Amino acid sequence: FVAGEVVFRDKKDECAVGVKVTLSSKGWADVITKTDNYGEFEFEGLDADKDYTLLVEHSGYSPRKMKVKTKIDMYVGEILLSKTPARNT
Repeated sequence: FVAGEVVFRDKKDECAVGVKVTLSSKGWADVITKTDNYGEFEFEGLDADKDYTLLVEHSGYSPRKMKVKTKIDMYVGEILLSKTPARNT
């Protein structure tokens, strides 16, 4: 599996519920989930020893992308999302 937790950098006391998390790999259909009531996510039943890309997205926050390799179960830890910088118009 690949699992982790999403935290909003500006709201550390609040769970990051409903954040979109996408797992993709070459030659493999993207799998999408959302974080649960605790800001956690998990993808199960993955191929061992394979490279994946994890993309974490939420409106108003800068997306985070990271590479993961499944040697065995992979816990990526805490992923911090930062507010998208305000644009000057």
